[in-house]
Amino acid sequence: MAQVTSSGRLETVSSSPTTSAWVNERLHVGCAIFEGDRGVLDCLDTIRDLAGQYTVAEVIYDPWRFGQAAQELEREGLIMEKFPQNDTKMVPASNTLHAAITGGARAGTSLRVGRPLH
Repeated sequence: MAQVTSSGRLETVSSSPTTSAWVNERLHVGCAIFEGDRGVLDCLDTIRDLAGQYTVAEVIYDPWRFGQAAQELEREGLIMEKFPQNDTKMVPASNTLHAAITGGARAGTSLRVGRPLH
């Protein structure tokens, strides 16, 4: 989901309408869960706050409810990548995340969902 370089650059923020997750240069993981009608708006605010603190390389999102929000963030200069949540995508993503967690991922290690660790 995120790649952090040794210089502390936040490479990826993963986002759905109800959650945002991020990693800092010390591999401290942050997560926020949003509920209700304001979930998308609160998630947008969190992503904007993170973009103010870190250099965000891309935001991965599920287009189901986050389509318009993604367009707004893209217009603001963030790189957006669609990631529909279906079995074809989520099973490999879950396996990659599990391997990263149990394998002790470190700074500079890619944790991009659905992509092999580098």
